[in-house]
Amino acid sequence: PKATADLIQAQDITLCAGDKATLEATSTVVPSPVFTWYSDAQLQHKLGVGTLNVQPATTTTYYVTVQGTGYCENAPGTGKQLTVTVNPKATASDLSIKGTASVCAGTKVTLSATSAVAGAVFTWYGDAQLQQKLGTGTTLDVTPSVTTTYYATVQGTGVCENAPGDAASFTVTADAAPSKP
Repeated sequence: PKATADLIQAQDITLCAGDKATLEATSTVVPSPVFTWYSDAQLQHKLGVGTLNVQPATTTTYYVTVQGTGYCENAPGTGKQLTVTVNPKATASDLSIKGTASVCAGTKVTLSATSAVAGAVFTWYGDAQLQQKLGTGTTLDVTPSVTTTYYATVQGTGVCENAPGDAASFTVTADAAPSKP
């Protein structure tokens, strides 16, 4: 018999723009299964066999068929559908940072972040490449001894964290403390 979609198990995937995913399928019914991936429901545009590595720019639907001992490959229109949802990355304009821009060296400053992103979660960094994580949350307390730029990212419902180089920034100018007479 021809295989049908209900003989295939494959999970939808959600990822961030620019990320890669490996599409996999299994079957507990078809012996010695061989899976074939297509870009269309009519199974005209073959993408690969086995597992499939993808990096879609937008949300994309894929179709997988199976064949094996005693089963022929699915007929057009009967492949298992799998959707890869691609969420955008936040940009610097998706959040804003407020705080005191000029202080005496060694003075504590509280920076606060806001965003219209639903379910916003903020992460603070000490560098534009987002390697030096300073903390998480709406606020960050800092005590700069020299002029320092701080960076914040946001992620939330359907939005991934900013890419390196695309975080919001805020510079605190730390003036030297006056010398004592």
